[in-house]
Amino acid sequence: MTAQPTFVIHPGYVESRNDGQRHFIRASQLRELYRLDRFPKARVIIYDHTDERTTLGFTDRPEYVHLYPEGSGKYTLPANLTSNEN
Repeated sequence: MTAQPTFVIHPGYVESRNDGQRHFIRASQLRELYRLDRFPKARVIIYDHTDERTTLGFTDRPEYVHLYPEGSGKYTLPANLTSNEN
């Protein structure tokens, strides 16, 4: 049995390459854009850069998969995760 990944979602601003405008991408939007529903048992942490209590320890854990807004509009997961989809 393969362990489910832990995703750390980083909501934030991104400048769109399509229209050049700046957009804020919410955590719920990132979940949809990265299609995290494919991993129903995965742990999802929302990174809040404004709250120190939620940011400690996230950058030094290599097993966490960090997901950010992408100006290119291409929201893909690392290959090792997409090959293990259920």
